[in-house]
Amino acid sequence: MNIYISCDMEGVDGIVTEKQSSPTGPFYAFAREQITEEVNAAGQGAFDAGATSVLVNDSHWDMTNLLPEKLDPRIEYITGSAKPLSMMQGVD
Repeated sequence: MNIYISCDMEGVDGIVTEKQSSPTGPFYAFAREQITEEVNAAGQGAFDAGATSVLVNDSHWDMTNLLPEKLDPRIEYITGSAKPLSMMQGVD
């Protein structure tokens, strides 16, 4: 089973203002931690349920929000904004 996740900061637990979700905002570092933790939790749940692969598309702002050094190493991810399908890049 292959899992595809397109992640955006709006809707992430605790992210309620642009001061958090904007790269120029004072709380952006917190938001990056939160989105990375939520992607890891979703990935863990998927693997626990039998997924053989999890592909995550970073889909917020400039699409470089996930902290790669903190991602579960089993998770593959797409980053950067030069994506022909934007928020749906990688969907199969």
